[in-house]
Amino acid sequence: MINQRSTCDKILTMKHVPPISTIAGLAWLSFALTLAPRALAADFLMPGIQAKAAAGAGQTVSRGATSMYFNPANLSTTRGVQPEIDLSMAQITYTYQNADTGSYVPAVLTATTPLASFGLAWKPIPQLALGVAMLPLGNGTAQVDNGVPAQITPGTIEASNVTRNQTAFRAAVGSSVQFNKMFAIGVSLLYYSDQSKVSLVKSGTDRVTLNADYKGTSKQYVVGTRLNLPHSVTIGLSYKTAVTRTYTGSLDVNTASSNATEPVFQNQDFKGVGFDPAQIGFGIEGRIGYFGAFFDFVRENWSAGRSIYKQGLGTDGDATDFIDTNDITVGARVWLTPKHRLEAAFGMDGGNMRAGDPVDSTSTQFPSVRGVRIGQLEAVPRNIYSGGYRYSMGRSSYIEMAAVYMYGALLVPDGFYQPGTFSLKVIMGSAGISYSF
Repeated sequence: MINQRSTCDKILTMKHVPPISTIAGLAWLSFALTLAPRALAADFLMPGIQAKAAAGAGQTVSRGATSMYFNPANLSTTRGVQPEIDLSMAQITYTYQNADTGSYVPAVLTATTPLASFGLAWKPIPQLALGVAMLPLGNGTAQVDNGVPAQITPGTIEASNVTRNQTAFRAAVGSSVQFNKMFAIGVSLLYYSDQSKVSLVKSGTDRVTLNADYKGTSKQYVVGTRLNLPHSVTIGLSYKTAVTRTYTGSLDVNTASSNATEPVFQNQDFKGVGFDPAQIGFGIEGRIGYFGAFFDFVRENWSAGRSIYKQGLGTDGDATDFIDTNDITVGARVWLTPKHRLEAAFGMDGGNMRAGDPVDSTSTQFPSVRGVRIGQLEAVPRNIYSGGYRYSMGRSSYIEMAAVYMYGALLVPDGFYQPGTFSLKVIMGSAGISYSF
């Protein structure tokens, strides 16, 4: 699975953003360019130390409050009052080479960034568990990426220096009910808030192309079950609703001629959309003696174009492909002693287009193409390798460390929106603690 979010050679692209207007095209770009490595890092790199050690698996292996991002029924494993925190340091390298290699050098977006997730779970009675968790996604600091060859409007690509500021978080609240020792059900609400500013300057000049300032919020619901079977076998199932998140704000576009010395800004109201796909997840884990194994499968699907049409940003809600991807994770564990555990996992993530675009389903050359924009880390299919070590201090109390490596690439054919090759590499180290009172 990997992140809640197809094979690794799936082609993702689109023909063009619908020609609503030049202003709308620029609005699409400004929205896309806020999805930068630092902005997406925390969500992209999986909440909770257990998920990181397990290459993103969370249907059964997640524990405590951060399990609400994957399967809230796992809150039932809480004992007493159980706070948790994990801290990470990630080196993210995201490269885009435009198809016109003679005109554009590769644009390399990098970020070495600290990450964190926090949670608190409470089990007031044996049958009921409650939880709250927080996942910061952006702290408002500025990030500058130079020489990004961005498609400003359909058919027009221009190298730009992009400055962005984002303050964002994803919070979770939820509960689970344990009906007996074997079965539990849980539900959680994920609340997302994002406020961003972005500025584009034409590379090699002082010409400001646009300034944008906008914000958006959304709510997403997750329901899950956990079934504890004999012989240390556990099965988890979850469903997460699809979300269309509306962004509103203002957009200042420089309409002066290319040789003008002073900018002439035209102010427009901005409206854009972001997406979180519907997800169906399945997981199973088991243990025999000192050895254990786990498997996660998540299928995601949604129609970006129909969602855009509902927001009044497209002309035909039916002229779109239905997007779906599959994420798979397998892992193994070994207990060196009752207190010391090692694990390793491998995942294949089919690519998640959280900020997808409408797709022209009438295309005969690529009848199943998708939408992708610069900065969409999760659009790149990737392999994920992880390893972890856990020291148990008692039941539901532990210290855990994890190492994660990701790599993936995506080819967008010439003649389609933002043609070229996208590649992604992530190296991350994490440590976390959970303690039960």
